[in-house]
Amino acid sequence: MERQAETMAALAVPVAALAVPVAVPAAALAVQVVALVVQVAALVVQVAALVVQVAALVVQVAALVVQVVVVQVAVVVVGLLAPVTETAVTPTATPEIPTARALTTAPATKATAAIMAAKAAAVVTAAAAVTAAAVVTAAAAVTAAAVVTAGNNSEASFSQSTYKIGWLPHP
Repeated sequence: MERQAETMAALAVPVAALAVPVAVPAAALAVQVVALVVQVAALVVQVAALVVQVAALVVQVAALVVQVVVVQVAVVVVGLLAPVTETAVTPTATPEIPTARALTTAPATKATAAIMAAKAAAVVTAAAAVTAAAVVTAAAAVTAAAVVTAGNNSEASFSQSTYKIGWLPHP
């Protein structure tokens, strides 16, 4: 028994000496893992901020689209109503011959209304096409910028942290 105790005492020092080289890198690794978790959390916050910014830009673009459409519709409506108002208040030179007036002004009014309707349709169609193209282009640019920014940030942080920790060899 005494011999066993001596052997155990003799082995305790080398075992303790072996534990220190293992414990120190393990503690350092634990600190690095915690740092990596903090970096990942920071990236999640950055991505969330980018999502909020993209949402704000989408709202702004939608507001601009609404403004453009409202202005275009207002222009078309004013353009359509202006000739009707002018012809409604224009006095006739020959009030005593209503049939002659009706024959001369009715086709012209109908033709003018048709021309104005065609112009209005063309303006609205062009405005809608330009607006749609602008919205799609802006959304694509914002999304691409957000993806590239998020990708660059996360890739750089991950690469730096993995090289610091020593998981991957530095290229």
